[in-house]
Amino acid sequence: MIKVSNLTKRYSLEKTVLNIQNLEIPKGQSFGLVGNNGAGKTTFFSLLLDLIQPSTGYIKNNEIQVDKSEAWKPFTAAFLDESFLIGYLTAE
Repeated sequence: MIKVSNLTKRYSLEKTVLNIQNLEIPKGQSFGLVGNNGAGKTTFFSLLLDLIQPSTGYIKNNEIQVDKSEAWKPFTAAFLDESFLIGYLTAE
């Protein structure tokens, strides 16, 4: 199960880009985010994969807080296409 509690991400004092008070995703459930550009979808998944740190709150994956331990990684998978990679080059 993935549990989110009091999760926020701020990039400056006046710019909060994500604010999730409480979210639980049961084990075995499919989950997706839908929203307008700038709604926080990529920010949420970046926090879920410990690519960025939350301003407040936490995400737990099977009771392991993702920003405090790497023990969640063996049972978590993600797909990032080449457009997400920084410095991606193609040979011509």
